[in-house]
Amino acid sequence: MTARPRGARRRRPPAARRLALAAAFAAALAATAGCGRGRFEPVRGDSTRTTSPDTFAVLARDALARWEAGDGESAARATAALLLADLRARTRTEPGFAWRPRAEAFLDSLGVGAEVAADPCAMIVNFFSRSAPDRGSWPWLFTCGAKGIDAQPVEGGGLRLVAVAGRGLHGEPPRPAGARGVAALYARRGGAGLQPMLFAWAQKKNGGPWEVVQSLGPDSLGGTGTAEFAPGDTAVTLTARTYRPTPRFEECATCPHVYRVHRFAWSGPGFVRVEERTVPSPYATFVRFATAVAVGDDEFALEQTTGREVLEAARRFQFGANRGAWRVAPATDESARFMVFMRGRQEAYRVTFESLGPDEFRIAAIEPAPPPIE
Repeated sequence: MTARPRGARRRRPPAARRLALAAAFAAALAATAGCGRGRFEPVRGDSTRTTSPDTFAVLARDALARWEAGDGESAARATAALLLADLRARTRTEPGFAWRPRAEAFLDSLGVGAEVAADPCAMIVNFFSRSAPDRGSWPWLFTCGAKGIDAQPVEGGGLRLVAVAGRGLHGEPPRPAGARGVAALYARRGGAGLQPMLFAWAQKKNGGPWEVVQSLGPDSLGGTGTAEFAPGDTAVTLTARTYRPTPRFEECATCPHVYRVHRFAWSGPGFVRVEERTVPSPYATFVRFATAVAVGDDEFALEQTTGREVLEAARRFQFGANRGAWRVAPATDESARFMVFMRGRQEAYRVTFESLGPDEFRIAAIEPAPPPIE
């Protein structure tokens, strides 16, 4: 389901070796076709072209030339056609084979860059140039169709592929149950890190093209962080653990953050939100406390402490004054029992937390501390 990170791609083999490996794949493909010569089936079903090793090598050479020329879109289409032909040929002798390992081995043999994520009967291959991986990517969707494996380009170009989930595509009866659908998680680079994004596709009729029916971006999934699918027999859920910039706080990419969990259920054509909550942590408790003191909400501030003496200490130290953004000491874990918070260049406070359970933290003490070296 989850894609191999783009940075984890294998070393590119020399051009001659790539073509030799491609020819070897072509020979294997032809051998599986039954009568010595297979049929090359491009993306839209032309079955008039053969896949002899020589023909396959010519087609592979053409695809590689397109990548070398920087024509990513047409190169991805040509490569997708080659991969589709290989997958269809393999299906004739091994109908239940795993698509992803076969696709990764095939593309590595060609020396083509790709992120691959798959679920039973659904796979997305996000093609990119190995010599210029930052110049874009072109995702293609491969699915089980009424007459075999189908493929088409889909949304998500230029993004990083994370995971794929299918529904109603595999098994009798299909599991997970529901109308035929495919969903994919991508990630885009934001200022603070990767931001998850989701696309969902459906078919208006069985065998027709897949059309996007939903897209969820950082506004819906909560900003920067991670997301994952959790498949089940009856439903697929999507869970995102993300954060946004915190007002009155200055946070680096590796600093603690106030994380929120956003959980969605795949219901109908798209995903429906079923839960949204803040992840409990000592850091989140201090953020709520400092914010409440700043806006004069003593009741809510007191709820974040073990006693009124903590609130009185914050008043003595003028936590409500506007003296700049708060920031936590370097290398602080968001679940640490003791944290040092700084404000401006001169102020620093050691904050002690008390755990009242696995999901509840209160501030037990606040005292001045020497400003740490940043």
